[in-house]
Amino acid sequence: MLIYDIIMEEVIINRANISCMSITGEDTIMNMRIVVCDDDQASLEQIKDLLLAYSREKERRMEIYTCSSAEELMEELAGGELLDIDLLLLDIVMEGKNGIELAETIRSRNKDVPIVFVTSSTEFALKAYHVRAVRYLLKPLTEESIYEMLDFVTAHLLTRKDKLFEVNTKKGCVNINYS
Repeated sequence: MLIYDIIMEEVIINRANISCMSITGEDTIMNMRIVVCDDDQASLEQIKDLLLAYSREKERRMEIYTCSSAEELMEELAGGELLDIDLLLLDIVMEGKNGIELAETIRSRNKDVPIVFVTSSTEFALKAYHVRAVRYLLKPLTEESIYEMLDFVTAHLLTRKDKLFEVNTKKGCVNINYS
């Protein structure tokens, strides 16, 4: 998958059903790789727009990948296409595997990636704690809720990134924890 870095403009790269946007701020502190999985296209667009607004305002570099089903995301993760993800935003109520089941599968492979549930239902809030979700956001999302969550996750990632060694591979950049 090709990724293009440009300053303050949106680039969408289609590969199968995955799209990626990369936004680079001039005073970039870090690169944040975000995956959004939601089967509702309008929700995907709203989340993407809020993430891009945050990226521009805070001058943070973000690579945003979108998937429209849990199965699609699992296929991309299994294929190694989405290495070293910094944040997962998952809908819960989806066709096929739901977001909680998806998070359980991801947790069995990656214990550390921050997971945020973005859903219209409060029904699964307690189950979200079992997969160590860092936030549970209700739709419709607000700029305030997304910004607060991103500030929290960014602070967490900055402390974690101090203990990582970055390695370039054929499939992208991979961080190795050395602490």
